[in-house]
Amino acid sequence: MKRASKLALFVLILGCLAALLVWAFLEQRGELAREKERDQPIKPPMRVVSTERGNLVVLGKTTMAKSGIRVEPLKETAQYGEVTAYGSVVDIRELLDWLESYAKAEGVLEKSRAELEVSQNEYLRLKGLHDDSHNVSDKALQAAEGVWRSGKAQVRADEASTGNLRSIARQHWGIVITGWLVERNTNIDRLIRQERALIQITVPPGTSLPSPPRSIRIKGATSTPRGAVLVSPSPRMNPNIQGFSYYYLASTERESLLPGMNITASLPVGTKMKGVYIPSSAVVWWQGKAWIYLQRNEEQFERMEIPTEHAVQDGFFAANSLSRSDRVVVTGAQLLLSEELRSQIKIGG
Repeated sequence: MKRASKLALFVLILGCLAALLVWAFLEQRGELAREKERDQPIKPPMRVVSTERGNLVVLGKTTMAKSGIRVEPLKETAQYGEVTAYGSVVDIRELLDWLESYAKAEGVLEKSRAELEVSQNEYLRLKGLHDDSHNVSDKALQAAEGVWRSGKAQVRADEASTGNLRSIARQHWGIVITGWLVERNTNIDRLIRQERALIQITVPPGTSLPSPPRSIRIKGATSTPRGAVLVSPSPRMNPNIQGFSYYYLASTERESLLPGMNITASLPVGTKMKGVYIPSSAVVWWQGKAWIYLQRNEEQFERMEIPTEHAVQDGFFAANSLSRSDRVVVTGAQLLLSEELRSQIKIGG
């Protein structure tokens, strides 16, 4: 009996060992299969295909939706041709100095005119008495006449002084700004309160403008683009650039434009060109150039360089290379660029 029990126990142990060996064998096979699967190249949801025209990023609708990639057609618009000009924010201290000098000169002129009126009235009074009854001596009349004529000469001199100051202002800033100064226009007060900035823009040498544009777009080194309106041509040529200059007025409500700040201006010229508006959200930058992704069909996207010389608010204007029938990626373009660049690195063995 004992012998039979031992035999049964031995058979049981042997069966357990066999089962354990079978389990270990199957587990090893499963691990090898999983390892082989891990060694296979990764198949990302996006892939890049090389063609004669360049690379195409391929992705399906599901991947587009999950990645948040959004495509829209370009909008047709019209834009003038542009000339890039440079300038700076005018330091108005010279304007303030002129205002002070002119105020003093006007005060002197007003005083001399008042004195002339008094001396003239006195001379006419004495002359009337002298002519009627000779109650006034010739000497007294001559003295009064001398004071009156001296007053007239002083008024002429003071008028010449104020006239010279106006001439200096016209030669320096032009007729319009001189008018502001003389009349103490509200624009002068806005400049003093730093609500406006006076910009002097110089066009490149050889550039011909039939007439200066009434409105332009300007950008400072540390400021955002904004509009500026024409004041007048400058009566002086810029000695450094040797080009014609113009004065423009810009608001400082959003950001300050500090005196001496360098300014880049875009001046519309010629007739309007038809083209499309490219939103800045569609643009990616790589190797110092601007690119967009065009949708060639439902699943293929091609990277295309765009011109940047016609920058507009929140985007760019393209005249010839694109049309309103073109659809571009407006959200997720950076993701496509990253995928395209990553495709150049081989994954797996």
